[in-house]
Amino acid sequence: MTNNENLVKKLLAKLNEIYPLGLYEYIYDNNKTLQDELKNCEDEINNMLENGTMNDTKKILRNYWILHIEAIDFYKKHKRKKIKY
Repeated sequence: MTNNENLVKKLLAKLNEIYPLGLYEYIYDNNKTLQDELKNCEDEINNMLENGTMNDTKKILRNYWILHIEAIDFYKKHKRKKIKY
C-alpha cells in the first residue's frame, strides 16, 4: 500500500467514526451543491492515488474532511427540523 493510499484509509476510518447513517442520501436529496463538491473531491482523490504527491494528497484529503464536516453539520441542523414529534 502506498503512503497516499494509507492516508486515504486512515481518513476514511476517522470519518466512519463520526458518520451519521443516511448522510449521503440526505445530502443528495437536499444539498446539490455540497453533493457535487463531495463528488468532485472523490474524483480528485482517485486521480491523486494514481499520480499525486504527498502534498497533493494532504491538500485534497483536508478538503475532503472539511466537506464531510460541513455535510454532517448540514445534516444535523436540517434533518432535526424535519422530524415530527
